[in-house]
Amino acid sequence: MTHVNIDMLNSARKQFDADNAASPADTISIMEITMHNLRSESDSIDLEDFISRADVLEAAGHTVMISDYPEYYRLVSYLSRYTDRHIGLTMGAHSLVELFKEDYYSRLQGGILEAFGRLFKHNVKLYIYPYKDTQTGTLYKVDNLRIDPKQANLYEYLKQGEHVQQLREFNEAYLPIFSPDVLKMISENQHGWESLVPEVVAEKIKKQRLFGYKN
Repeated sequence: MTHVNIDMLNSARKQFDADNAASPADTISIMEITMHNLRSESDSIDLEDFISRADVLEAAGHTVMISDYPEYYRLVSYLSRYTDRHIGLTMGAHSLVELFKEDYYSRLQGGILEAFGRLFKHNVKLYIYPYKDTQTGTLYKVDNLRIDPKQANLYEYLKQGEHVQQLREFNEAYLPIFSPDVLKMISENQHGWESLVPEVVAEKIKKQRLFGYKN
């Protein structure tokens, strides 16, 4: 968990409450991690890595949800069992682009249309955190993302219906931070990674020697 994750969550929660005229007490924030993303080529779970991620989220005071849902619509379906109120999902702009790839929905008879129909039927909005290309300096937001041309009309429909919204507040200084880079710095004992994560997270990693950290 880096400063980006915290900034994304705080920004999304503030905008979500404003959109729904809700007080902070009306909203619960959940950090979801899925075992599906941690599967290796052998289809096994890196349990040490997985538990470490849950540990640092808990140490930072966040409610953690552990799932095995590779698709967002399945996550939303689960959450909607326990509330009939609005649900907001926040993700980076790069993840939003991935969401529009048809390959992910090959198991559904209705493909991407069925998946999106399931995703957005439960009062769901997506709150998108921008992505900055480190090589070109281009700041990618909802309005200038490179979505597959075949899905352009679908994407425009979701934007016009305000199902996909750009986060208005974000700390641009955090945008160059990428979790894989931080993990590599930790495992290779490189200096400076502590400044890229919340202080409580750095302390947890050092104390328990998580993610391959060496004193």
